Amino acid sequence: MGAKQIRYLVGTVLVLLVAGVLALDHVFDSRIAGSAILVGMGLVGYLEFSKMSSGRYLRLSSLPGFLATGLFLAAACWDWKAHEEGRLLLSSFGLFPAEHETLILGVFGLLFLSFAAVLFTKDFLERAGELAQAVLGALLFGLLFSFVARIYCRADSVVTGAIFVFGIKLTDIGGYVIGSILGRTKILKVSPGKSLEGYAAGLILTAGWFSGAAHLGYLAPVKIGWPGGIAFGIILGVSAAIGDLSESLMKRLYGVKDSGSLLPEFGGVLDMIDSFIFSGFVFWVLSCYWS
Repeated sequence: MGAKQIRYLVGTVLVLLVAGVLALDHVFDSRIAGSAILVGMGLVGYLEFSKMSSGRYLRLSSLPGFLATGLFLAAACWDWKAHEEGRLLLSSFGLFPAEHETLILGVFGLLFLSFAAVLFTKDFLERAGELAQAVLGALLFGLLFSFVARIYCRADSVVTGAIFVFGIKLTDIGGYVIGSILGRTKILKVSPGKSLEGYAAGLILTAGWFSGAAHLGYLAPVKIGWPGGIAFGIILGVSAAIGDLSESLMKRLYGVKDSGSLLPEFGGVLDMIDSFIFSGFVFWVLSCYWS
């Protein structure tokens, strides 16, 4: 079996697995299974980034980033809306006092402990670069990726999370499948394997997906028709592509081909979640303002 066939097979298994988890949470009216997978993927993504950037999955200088990543993800999975006493809406972003304080605590702890882990070592100058890597990893795969968990856990229905997840992955699927068949125009040196035709196909599929979801009323809480759904999908598709290219940039920066070997022919967990790094936050903001 060739590399492409293995990639298609693993991809199909992953799609079925995600669909099964979504169905399980829907049947039991819970978000436990999906939340556990999202937290696990974020933590593994941080570890892969740490290994890629410093040569080790976890060391003293990267431990604060790992802990902060876990805090950001766990806080996003907690149903803050279930606690009615003293609940006060702080902003249209949907941040409540308890969560607001948790995010500030997480950022403070991340920076404070990261500096402390470096300042008191003998080779502090050599460790200084690892400090920046730990902070960047926690912000990308903890704070920003936590918006995917926030979307999944706080929407009224599991369907909203499913619409978002599969819609974003269409950007990757369209880019890979159509790009491998019709791709001729190489546009970016940061990811020479990607083509203009592939990106265009991914945007078209994503725009069509969100347009259909909006027309059928499945894009809660956003109340827009199918024309608005097209624009919604294009914006999300672009943000997903930026996330994918950002991970490509990091791999080229650190001179690695794959971020990990956990998923055959997929290059690691980072390759599975990179398109969600920015698109989760974009979806969250659009859902708040485009209602």
